[in-house]
Amino acid sequence: MPITNKFEAGLDEVDIIIAGGGTAGCIVASRVAAADPSLSILVIESGPNNHNREDVINPSLCLDHFAPDASTAKTYLGKKSSAVANRNVPVATGAVLGGGSSINILQYIRGSRRDFDSWNTPGWSTNELLLYLKRIETYHGRGKKDVHGSSGPVQVSRGGYFNAKTEDDFVQACERLGFPEYPDMQDLESCNGVERVSRTIAPDGRRQDTAHTYLHPLLADGKHPNLYVLCEHKVKRVLVENSKRTTGVEIKTGFVVASGAFGTPAVLERSGIGAKDILDKAGVAQVVDLPGVGWGYQDHSMAIIPYRTDLTDGDTLTYLAIRPEIRQKALADQNPILGWNACDASLKVRPTEAEVDALGPAFREAWDRDFRDVPNRPMMLMTFVSATLDPRAWADGGEFVSITTYPCYPWARGQVHITGSNAEDEG
Repeated sequence: MPITNKFEAGLDEVDIIIAGGGTAGCIVASRVAAADPSLSILVIESGPNNHNREDVINPSLCLDHFAPDASTAKTYLGKKSSAVANRNVPVATGAVLGGGSSINILQYIRGSRRDFDSWNTPGWSTNELLLYLKRIETYHGRGKKDVHGSSGPVQVSRGGYFNAKTEDDFVQACERLGFPEYPDMQDLESCNGVERVSRTIAPDGRRQDTAHTYLHPLLADGKHPNLYVLCEHKVKRVLVENSKRTTGVEIKTGFVVASGAFGTPAVLERSGIGAKDILDKAGVAQVVDLPGVGWGYQDHSMAIIPYRTDLTDGDTLTYLAIRPEIRQKALADQNPILGWNACDASLKVRPTEAEVDALGPAFREAWDRDFRDVPNRPMMLMTFVSATLDPRAWADGGEFVSITTYPCYPWARGQVHITGSNAEDEG
């Protein structure tokens, strides 16, 4: 069944509707369809089809998705806060089939063993989940092969290109600062060191998003005629029967917006599922009392710090971003640099005891509680990026690199709620 952006006659009733064709939605749809091809399954995605889009399949074009006019992403603005200089902090989300897996920077990053084990939930320990972590991937990287998969749909490799010159310099600088190089820091154990990263990029340089690795193969194999994908349609609300059972969805055409962490609470609340005070303010009648909807949002606050260098064309991705003729030639020639995400080395970092003390008593208290006795839990992730997102640097004409820094376990929590009953209302 081809992907469409028009509602097909005969789709009045299906067995399963998946509201959102993002990273998780594509996997759920393909797993269910593969398990029982007789089931009719409809995936509804608010964004466009991603199939073989140049800016999706080529990792080096990932910067396109951060542009203000990107058709594959939607940026939400948080409420102003004095904690961030009274600014509206932007959060970019995927608004395309495959969701965030179609627009992210393709870093292959796993949690630690302690992360899973700390849930203390039967069936969800590291040893129990390892089977499923391995089932996702075909791993071509270095390190212990027994903690990685060898036959999964997502190819994990060094990708189609990397810059050995800048990578070597950065790794050596990290070692001089006391961060040893590890062959694989995604082995569920290693921490406080640097690695030459693996990526969610196939060895041939192609992005491994969940639409291309899970969903598109089933749509094309001729064995799943009951699998349907409807793009560029927004789910307004879920229809609930007797306050217990969902029976369908109401959709609205003409909008390209995000889903996931922002879209899901909005759909639920527009459906009358949530806290009564929130729903009353939005003019929505409560159907199910579920006060936790929209609460507990968390995210990684990233700082991207640019540095001017003496590098030249080809050492960074800047020239592909700002020189259309170079970009078009690379695409025409299928230049291997298209398979590069500009991220060659990454660290998992823990501060020293002296650094913890220097950050003050409140930080010391939090560190002692959550990190001190968990040696494989990093405080920060840092990545060396041979590019910059700052157009002011592009205008400067120099070649810039960046260091991205973000916390692995943010303490801050937020909330996401609707402000009205219509699909157009922003939360």
